[in-house]
Amino acid sequence: MRAHQFVTQRECTDADIQNFLKENSLRIKSNYHVVDDLSTIALVAKGFGICLMPELVMRDIPYEVDCYPVYPQTCRIIGIAALHPEFMAPAVRTLYNHILEKYKSI
Repeated sequence: MRAHQFVTQRECTDADIQNFLKENSLRIKSNYHVVDDLSTIALVAKGFGICLMPELVMRDIPYEVDCYPVYPQTCRIIGIAALHPEFMAPAVRTLYNHILEKYKSI
């Protein structure tokens, strides 16, 4: 990875990746900095470099890119905070239930 050009997000917008790099003493070079995941992946798809992305981000993306696991593996905990479902507006409850159903197997 050291020899590759990276496309990265600004340090203030991608704490998980920055922490992974620091924890594993990885130094990368990047001339391309963006502010969101899809912009990063779009630049990679066009050949501007490679990137590190959480697996969850790489699901259902509209770009043709190759994905490879990185070792050591790492993980993060994603939580959802909500009112009791009976106190939610119908649209909020629908989204809440969708999130729980779609991601409970991860």
